[in-house]
Amino acid sequence: MDAYSLLFLKCTEYEVYNGEQKVPLWQITKEDVMTKKINFDLPWSSIQDLAISLFDILKDQRRNPDLSYINLEEILVGIAFLKSESSGASLISSQDMATIACIDHLNDLLSARISKICAHHAPTRIPETACFFEKLAFGFPQKKDVKITISPELNNIIQKLRNCDFESELIK
Repeated sequence: MDAYSLLFLKCTEYEVYNGEQKVPLWQITKEDVMTKKINFDLPWSSIQDLAISLFDILKDQRRNPDLSYINLEEILVGIAFLKSESSGASLISSQDMATIACIDHLNDLLSARISKICAHHAPTRIPETACFFEKLAFGFPQKKDVKITISPELNNIIQKLRNCDFESELIK
């Protein structure tokens, strides 16, 4: 099992509301999502809000020497399940364009964070604010300046979440 499989499994543990009851994501079905019985309780109202938030976090991360905590599982669940705003006033007005923007910003954000950890922290002393994925990534040798491209793996995780395909990862 690789880091992306573990990240997917961590996402399936994200708690959502099915009616009034809080359940892990792996217990919901696609029909539950389609009938809007699920409340994901996310801090963003749309996929565009998430894209803007990720861009702001990335901008702050590049300026700030400290790492702020990010909830990667919540971000991936947001990318998978948040819908597009209906107004065309945004440059990223379509669902697909907003999803691509989110994945690109997240890819850049994780690269910047991992490079910063490599440059300023000993790999044996990962900061407390490192997210789950970053802690996994440091189980492997790292170069000083890291540029990761995780878009295909993120797309795969997001598609599995959207399709409520939770069992495929457990079978491997």
